[in-house]
Amino acid sequence: MNAKDNTLRTQIYANNAKTISSETILEEAERLVAGDRQWAYDHPKDNCTRIGQIWGIILERDPIPPETVGLMMVGLKMARQMFRPTRDNLVDIAGYSKVIDIILNEETKQYDPELRYTEKETSDDRQDSGNFTYFDPLQSHS
Repeated sequence: MNAKDNTLRTQIYANNAKTISSETILEEAERLVAGDRQWAYDHPKDNCTRIGQIWGIILERDPIPPETVGLMMVGLKMARQMFRPTRDNLVDIAGYSKVIDIILNEETKQYDPELRYTEKETSDDRQDSGNFTYFDPLQSHS
């Protein structure tokens, strides 16, 4: 490791003094993508498809493909990392790389459908009750 690498490492960890984790950056990214983030944002392919549709409307063009959305999010995090290095940026870069891999391989079976929730549920419901309702977008819900 050269002096510049050591300085960058020092900056990253100085900016994250509050964050002490026994997980590696890749382990944390995997845990977040496969768990909390899926629950909050839906399956990565579905979420990136929606984002791509919205970005297409804003840009007045066809929808952005979901894997391109993932690459664009990596680019956003790289720009932030260049300005102010943080561990969180690196976790997110790894996470978006995992999202791209999921999209390209459509690894839907590794995700727990129980983590999906209906509009009637809130994050408080998830934390307090532990009961989840599987939401099937192909079925009618009233």
